[in-house]
Amino acid sequence: EGDAEVDVDEAMRSLPSHQQRKVAKRAKFLDKIRVASLSATKRSPSAKKRKSAKGLSASSLDFATLSATLGEVGVDTAVLKSGRAKRKNGPGTLKRQQRLVASESDRLRAVLAHPAFRADPAAAVTNH
Repeated sequence: EGDAEVDVDEAMRSLPSHQQRKVAKRAKFLDKIRVASLSATKRSPSAKKRKSAKGLSASSLDFATLSATLGEVGVDTAVLKSGRAKRKNGPGTLKRQQRLVASESDRLRAVLAHPAFRADPAAAVTNH
């Protein structure tokens, strides 16, 4: 068990800070759920009856399935293997980037040549 804790600590340190915060928040949330479910099962029967008269009681909610649905607090293995999350946005290949630059340049030339833009650029941009 000690080795597992060391591995988790190492994995946490290798993550970016925003992912460390995310994992920490999830751990806190799951701890709160566990505490709430334990306190709900320890309540006296009279407290349960009073609670049920108002509506759903905490003991009627199934926190075990909720915590199972949320998943265990851990580290994304895809992020650990590569060291970083893969970049998803951007033009990608050099050829795509060149095509994007060419199309955007054509678009800019068309805007600059437009008579409405030549007459009053600020109004043309505002109206568009």
